[in-house]
Amino acid sequence: MATPFRPQRVLVTGVSNPLGAEVARRLAPQVPLLFGCDVADPVSALEEMDFVHADRPM
Repeated sequence: MATPFRPQRVLVTGVSNPLGAEVARRLAPQVPLLFGCDVADPVSALEEMDFVHADRPM
């Protein structure tokens, strides 16, 4: 039987809204490298997540 695929890096977009933050929170213990991206700062910071600030829309 094949082993299940486990990603090594995951990028979650929209981590400033509650849904994106919850997705990041649930993924954090499962992946070695977790990145969050949004135009606004995240409401709650996850120590396991590296945040990337996206450009603001014009």
